[in-house]
Amino acid sequence: MNYLIGQGHKRIAYLGITENDVRYDAYIQALKSSGIPVSPQLIVSCMPNSEGAYNGTKTLLENNPSPPDAIFCINDIIAIAVIKHLRDVGLKVPNDVSVIGIDNIEMAQYVSPMLTTVNIPKTEMGVAAAKILIDRIEKGHKLSMKVLLPHELVVRESVARLVGK
Repeated sequence: MNYLIGQGHKRIAYLGITENDVRYDAYIQALKSSGIPVSPQLIVSCMPNSEGAYNGTKTLLENNPSPPDAIFCINDIIAIAVIKHLRDVGLKVPNDVSVIGIDNIEMAQYVSPMLTTVNIPKTEMGVAAAKILIDRIEKGHKLSMKVLLPHELVVRESVARLVGK
């Protein structure tokens, strides 16, 4: 979100899960801390898969007289489906709408335009989850935990710079 905002985007849509989701909370927090109003018309809750994203993009475009500056997607599968739907309705990424995802799946570098995404350390996440599970099984720990892992923005071609336009 900070990257999109730094590139001059103000009408940033959200596609993905909205209930009890840290990515949704981060989206809302980033808008608020940047002084950008939260617009319910730019928020679409959808299943985090291709079909949900394709239909969610359709809903987003139907609910807004003009497309958003950018679409923040909770995963790369959603982002790729968003790019497909935008292309199908004649919008160009990133010229008309910027798109960003999360996960840095292998396919992200092969779509056109190549997807800007956030790399999540999946192996380390799996190792941490396994250690927590083993600890809970062996020692009976039940407290909820928050594990912070490093992430990295992978800038490719799907986000345009609006600053200065």
